[in-house]
Amino acid sequence: MRLGWLRVSVFTALIGVALASSYWVALLDREIGEGRGGDREFAENAWGVAASLAELRASQLAYIAADADRAFQAEQIAAHTDAIAAGLAELTRLASASGASRAIEAASEAIGDLQGVGAASRERVAAGETGLARDLLLADGTELGAEAAGHVARALGLERTARDDAAARQAVTQARAFFLATGSGVLAALLTFFAALLRARDGEGDDAADPAAAGVDSGVQPATGSSLLDLTLTADTEEDVSPAAAADAPAPEPVVPELDLPAAAVVCTDLGSLASATELPDLLGRAAELLNASGMIVWVNDGSGEALRPAVCHGYSQAMIARLGAIPHDSENATASAFREGRMHVVPADSTGSGAIVAPLISSINCFGVLSAELREGWEARRDVQSLTRIIAAQLATLVAPDAAAAPGSQRAQA
Repeated sequence: MRLGWLRVSVFTALIGVALASSYWVALLDREIGEGRGGDREFAENAWGVAASLAELRASQLAYIAADADRAFQAEQIAAHTDAIAAGLAELTRLASASGASRAIEAASEAIGDLQGVGAASRERVAAGETGLARDLLLADGTELGAEAAGHVARALGLERTARDDAAARQAVTQARAFFLATGSGVLAALLTFFAALLRARDGEGDDAADPAAAGVDSGVQPATGSSLLDLTLTADTEEDVSPAAAADAPAPEPVVPELDLPAAAVVCTDLGSLASATELPDLLGRAAELLNASGMIVWVNDGSGEALRPAVCHGYSQAMIARLGAIPHDSENATASAFREGRMHVVPADSTGSGAIVAPLISSINCFGVLSAELREGWEARRDVQSLTRIIAAQLATLVAPDAAAAPGSQRAQA
C-alpha cells in the first residue's frame, strides 16, 4: 500500500512539474513576443523623432528665405517641435536600458538648444538681419541638429542591444523549461507503464502453479540457470494470512531499501538532455549510486565487429579496464550472452557478495552493445532495479554507438 501511495505521489509530482513547466514556456513565449513588439515600437518612435528633427531644420531654414511665408513656416516649426517633444516622451517611457535613457535626455537638451537658435534666428530676421540669421542656423543649428540626431541613434542602438540580450536569456530559459516539461511527462508515462507492468507480473506470480515459475522475470535470463527471487511484496499478501499463522511466523526480515525514484527521474532527465559525451562518466556514476552498483561499464561493438570493447566506465581503474580488454561475441559469459540474445541477463551474487545485471543496448536495427552493472547486497534480484537498469540502458542506446567499422551506417555520436 505504501509503495502504491509513493507511485501516486511521484506521478502527481511529475505531472505537476510538466504542467508548471509548460505554463512557464507559454509565459516566456508571451514575454519574448512582447519584447519584440516593444523593440519595434521603440524603433518606430526613434525614426519618427529623427524625421521630425529633419523637418524642423528644413522649416527653420525656409523661414529665413527672402520670399518665405513666415506665418506658415512658424506654424510648421511649432508643429515639428511638438512632434519631437511627444516622440522623446514616448521613447523615455519605452526605454529599458539606462544608457538609452541617458541618450534620450542628451537629445532633449540638444533639441532645446536648437529651438533657442531657431528663436534667435527669427529675431534676427525681424530686425532685418537675414544674413546673421542664416549664419546662425547654418553653424550652430547644423551642429545641434546633428548632435540631437546622434543621441537618438545611440539610444536606439543601446535599447536594441539590451532587448536582444534579454530575449536571448529568455530563449535559453524557455528551452530549459521545455526540456523539463518534456522530461517530466516522459518519466510520468514510464512510471505509469512500469507500475502497470509490475502489477501484471505480481498477478501472474500469484496464479502460477509451479513454485519455480514464480521467480521468472519476463525477458530476463539468469546467467547460472537458477530462478530469480519471488519479489512479490509482503504488503500484497498480508491480508490472506490467518492470525494463528502470523503468530507462528518468524520475525520479519529487515525492510529492503526502496529505489530513490525522484533521483532516478533527475538522472533520466539529465541523460535525455545530455549535451556532450564527456558528461557520460559522471551520469553513469550517479546511476551506479542509485542502483547500489560498485561498478558499471558500457560495452559496444568494436571495429572488428567480432568483439565488445568498454566505451564508458565507472568504478574501475584504468588498469582493470585494460586487463578486461575486449570480449569476443562467442564468449561464455553474461556480457556476451546478453549481446547475442538481445535480452537482459542476471548473475546472482556469489561468495564475494556481488551480483550483476547485463542489459542490451538496442537500436532500431539491432543490438550493438550492453550495459553491465556489478551490484551489492543482492540488488540484482530486485525487479525495480532490473526495470531501472533497462530504462538507463535504453537511454544510453541513443547516446553511444559501435565503432565505425562495426556499424558504417550509424548516425550516433561516438562515445
